[in-house]
Amino acid sequence: MLLILKLSDFLDIILLHFTQPMDNFSITKVVNFLRHLGLDREQADAYCFLLSNGPSTVLAISRGIDTGRTKLYPALNKLVDLQIVKARERHYGTTYEALPPENLKFIVDTKERELFDLKSGLNSNIHTLTSLAASSPSTSRLTELADGIDTLKQIYWNAVSNASNSLKIIRYKKLTKVPGINGQFETKLRNALATNRVDCFIISNEASKENQDQSDFVEHRMIDATLYPIESDILIYKNNIALVDYSRDNIAGIEIQSTLLAHEQEKLFDVLWTIAKQNAKDR
Repeated sequence: MLLILKLSDFLDIILLHFTQPMDNFSITKVVNFLRHLGLDREQADAYCFLLSNGPSTVLAISRGIDTGRTKLYPALNKLVDLQIVKARERHYGTTYEALPPENLKFIVDTKERELFDLKSGLNSNIHTLTSLAASSPSTSRLTELADGIDTLKQIYWNAVSNASNSLKIIRYKKLTKVPGINGQFETKLRNALATNRVDCFIISNEASKENQDQSDFVEHRMIDATLYPIESDILIYKNNIALVDYSRDNIAGIEIQSTLLAHEQEKLFDVLWTIAKQNAKDR
C-alpha cells in the first residue's frame, strides 16, 4: 500500500513535467522513490533523463547524467527488462525511450507478490529456525536481572513455568528462609509444579526435616557441606540455567539459555544426586 501511494505521488510529479520543468527537489524525490523500487543510481538517473529528453542514444544519456557508457549499458538493459524503457534499433544505432510512468506499477506488483510470498512463509520458517537455534550447542543467551527479592521470585517462577518434565535445583536455602518471601509464594510454586506435572529435584546442605520439601512433585536430598558447600542457587531446566547470588547486599541473578551449558550442569547435578542422602519421607 505504501509503494502504491508513493507511486501515485511519483506519477503526479511526472505529469507536471509535461506542463512545467521539474525542479531539483522533485527530481530528487523521484530518484529516491525509484531506488526504493530496486533501481540503482545509474538506472534511476537514466530513466528520469529519458522521460525528460525523449528517445536518446547511449552517448547522449552518458553525457546527460555524467556517467560512463561501460556502466550505462547494463543499467539500460535492466530498465528494458523491467519494461519501463524500450530499445529501438535505428540505422545510426540503438536509441532508448522511456515508457509511460504507469509501467512502474509492474515493478510494484512484482514486489507485492514477493512480499506476499515472504509473509506466507514467515511463520513456518521462524518455527524451523527457532528449532535449529534451540538445538545448537553454540547458541546461548544471557539475561542479567535486576537485584532484589523480585529477581529471586522471577527466576523461580520462570523455572517452574517453563520447565518440562523436570526441574533440578542446587539450593542454598529454603525460599521461606529468605526475608521478604512467605509460604504463599512457595505454595504458588508447588501448585504450578503440580499443574504442569513437573518433577522437582532439590539438593541442599539443609538436613533438618523442617527445611525439606514435602510434595508429590518434589524430592529433596541433602549433601554434606564439607563435601560440597552450596553458596548459591542453581536451577536447571530444559536448555536453561538460572543462578542466584546471595553474597551481595541485594540478591542478584542471571538466566542463561544454552543447550550445551545446561546439559553439562545437569550432568554435574546427577553426580551430586547419587552422592546426596535421601530423606525417606520426601515423597
